[in-house]
Amino acid sequence: MKSIRFDGSTELEECLAGSRVLLLQQPNERGYFVSQVQQALADLGVSVEVDGFYGPLTAEAVEIFQQNTPGLGVDGKVGMHTMGALDEAFATEPAGVAGCVGPEGPAISLNGVAHEDVNLLLSAVGLNALLEVSEGGTVTAHTPAQLLGVDGPVTAEAARDALAAPDQAFTGPTAPAARLGDQLSSLLAQPVLADWPAVLASVQTGSQWLAQQAAAALVGQPLSLATLPFGPPPPPVRALTPDMAYREVAGHHVSGTVVMSPAPALSPAGGVVVPTPIPRVTLDHVIAGVTFRFTPDPSARRVAVGSSTPVLAGLDVRHAAGLVRLAQFLSSDWNVSEVHHAGISGSAVRTDCHTDGRAIDLVGVRLTDAGVVRDVHVFDHWASKPVPAPGRPSGILPQWPSGSVPRLTYRLAAVDDLGILPADTTVTSFFFDLYVWFATQYQDRTKTPFDPGPFTTPGETSCVMSPDHPTSDVGGPHGREAHATHLHAQIGPT
Repeated sequence: MKSIRFDGSTELEECLAGSRVLLLQQPNERGYFVSQVQQALADLGVSVEVDGFYGPLTAEAVEIFQQNTPGLGVDGKVGMHTMGALDEAFATEPAGVAGCVGPEGPAISLNGVAHEDVNLLLSAVGLNALLEVSEGGTVTAHTPAQLLGVDGPVTAEAARDALAAPDQAFTGPTAPAARLGDQLSSLLAQPVLADWPAVLASVQTGSQWLAQQAAAALVGQPLSLATLPFGPPPPPVRALTPDMAYREVAGHHVSGTVVMSPAPALSPAGGVVVPTPIPRVTLDHVIAGVTFRFTPDPSARRVAVGSSTPVLAGLDVRHAAGLVRLAQFLSSDWNVSEVHHAGISGSAVRTDCHTDGRAIDLVGVRLTDAGVVRDVHVFDHWASKPVPAPGRPSGILPQWPSGSVPRLTYRLAAVDDLGILPADTTVTSFFFDLYVWFATQYQDRTKTPFDPGPFTTPGETSCVMSPDHPTSDVGGPHGREAHATHLHAQIGPT
């Protein structure tokens, strides 16, 4: 793209390449890319509403543009030639006039703080994937859908609706971006930011976990209070675009939450420069203070001291974002200090989702429970436990019989309820929480970005594989028998 306003839009780049055409159809095409075309037409003097819907009025506006542009056919469609003409019309537009990353929001007072430092501060608390601040103090949204609330299930259509109306993120004094802008402006006026240069120096090294904590103490809680109670959380990992995921992981690298390789580049303004194409990435084995240890024998009752801690290499960037979120969840909710796994990195010897670095086989964790450090492993504490068998005198069986069924039950909760064996409520609750986390963040009922219906729980059919999965595949790789030693979760298809 020659014009900065269109650069980075995958859909419009496809139009320019001739592999996509925007046209009037039922249902109407909708999305922020449509808003970009509408805004361009409006800026050229064509009367059109910028609503994100490619309806009859937008098609008419395109026809007017085509009539007034020599060499274009008049058909109301945005294909290669029409997109090329629009791109050419704004080729000399100066940077900052119509940024391509999203709609411009409120201008805030920077109170003398350099905008590069503000953007780095946003990175330090993981908000740079959402917002960027310009030199003049204008807040710009990178991904408007993340700032919008959606009623009901998050379907693909609901996400498109959110993208079709990005300005809602900045409408009114209670909109998420407006609240965040007010909070950020107020924060920048606080005397406590006199200490920010020292924190900034540590954050810039990309290696100080404590620096992220210091940054969070300065701004994390106020900014979270300004957004999270009123707005939705970021989309699940499975719904992240590679661009969104890269920005998220790069922000964590800048903050010191994780070390990412290749290291992300920053623009002069402090924003993340997203490479094209987005490469696979490598993460250090310590993520958000949690050590990831590889165990070659997942059936072992304990991970031997000195087990290897190789870097996590060849990762799809969405999986990399998921691993950071996983570490943060495990650390904050379960006091986990180590994750034990049987495979995370991309592997050339595999022929499945592990090949592309899109999956994790989680063997267990090391956590602190009531002041006691303990290892909790899938093999020891889940798969080796009996299953309920109401028709048997004992009420239990050693394992599920072979054969696929529509549904099983979560054995730990079921056996706890029977009262036959001593209950371990920590283990029962931990594995349930971990499973639900994977079901809500990684692939669950389908292999699409937007999963229909509620998330599954252990015992239901899901892409999350566990010892209680209803699919049986004795001797094969796709059933509960092959997952007696680990939980499997993935991004995208197998």
